[in-house]
Amino acid sequence: GMDLNVWKQRIVREIELIADEGYQRRNWFLSNNPGDTPGEFINRLFDDRIVELYLVEAAAVINGSELEALTKLVAALDVFSSETLDLLDPNDVIDDPRWNEIRLLATRYLALAQNS
Repeated sequence: GMDLNVWKQRIVREIELIADEGYQRRNWFLSNNPGDTPGEFINRLFDDRIVELYLVEAAAVINGSELEALTKLVAALDVFSSETLDLLDPNDVIDDPRWNEIRLLATRYLALAQNS
């Protein structure tokens, strides 16, 4: 299997963007936006089932609160993308209370992940 630290770094990089409201406000609304939209974020994170597999593989080795924080974030993203049916217009998402909650969950996960 893949090195868990490599996986974790990849996941953390994506989650940093999910947590970063400033980045989203700066980049989502550029006319030459290179495709960094809410849908892209979510797709990259779930790409190749990387997060699902990481959760399975890492369950035995990562700290319980970190695992729980990541699980909650993934669940919230899942619900959000199914409720919005992937019609993730940045204008709708940026101030959506559900997205704000996702940013908070992402921030919480990062705080735990960086200390482990």
